[in-house]
Amino acid sequence: MTSKQKYIEYCNNNVVTLFMQPWYLDIVYNGNWNVMVYENDAHLPLAFIPYYIYRQNFFKSIRPMNFIPYQGVVINKEYYNEHILASNSLHRLYSFENSAAECFASQIDKIKPSACFLNFSPEFFCATPFIQHGFSANVKYTYRLDLTKEYFNGFSSAMRKKLRKAEKELSVTNDDFDLKEIFQILCSTYNKQHEKISYTFDRFQHLVTSAINRKQGKMFVCKDSENNIAAALFIVWDDSTAYSLIGGSNYENNHRDAGALLQYQSIDYSQKIGLKTYDFEGSMLKGVESFFQHFGATRTPYISLNKYYSKIYQYLRNLKH
Repeated sequence: MTSKQKYIEYCNNNVVTLFMQPWYLDIVYNGNWNVMVYENDAHLPLAFIPYYIYRQNFFKSIRPMNFIPYQGVVINKEYYNEHILASNSLHRLYSFENSAAECFASQIDKIKPSACFLNFSPEFFCATPFIQHGFSANVKYTYRLDLTKEYFNGFSSAMRKKLRKAEKELSVTNDDFDLKEIFQILCSTYNKQHEKISYTFDRFQHLVTSAINRKQGKMFVCKDSENNIAAALFIVWDDSTAYSLIGGSNYENNHRDAGALLQYQSIDYSQKIGLKTYDFEGSMLKGVESFFQHFGATRTPYISLNKYYSKIYQYLRNLKH
């Protein structure tokens, strides 16, 4: 059985974070993904890292692609709970995490891509073995809202005022929309930021329809009184967390509070279906970060790792950026 087959078998019997679920990886990477595995002496898988090799000209890099804000380590929860957490030993906990990270860092070194970029989910914060293997580590932030308690009073007064105004002027729908029209709005959002959208309509459509059909995704579309789209937001979720994945605003529309209304509606929906956390899938851009803070969300750190194996690739990438 290959590492990928072992991982799929594990996922079929256990709860896994959305962005590491096989069906999701199949859509984003068109089935072309693989898995690193950390096993004990009895060949029991203790942890996994799904990964994708992006090929461009003569270079290949391990990196996340569109719609994958986090990668990271999938830990065998049954083993972890019974043999690590039950021991109440921090030494055993850190030893397990370090051994897993050391194993994965060594496997990446053996693959020897031109470069490797990993954004670990906030739940995994063990970077030391990677650093010892020559990786650079940076801390990034997302924003998360606790849905297990009342949250609206945690919004800033300015945000509550915006929402009251927007609710009077706009309406939100979850089924009356055209994906092609929404995609054009997303393209214009990127253009406004002097960037080009980095995924095709077909990939966008495949992800949206698949997630909705699996009851793991929902589209929120804000319209004005003339039925024009002011903004759109697509969220996805796993067993506990909703993620604000794709969003854009129609800059030809004058309703600047449409995005805030969609964010609020999606938060409200996420709580109603029993989710515990809403992840704004954060940005460290100053304006975006400030917007998230108005919702009373908690700044949550996660580790971003990178290592260059090819100096030529590093030079060309630095030249481009």
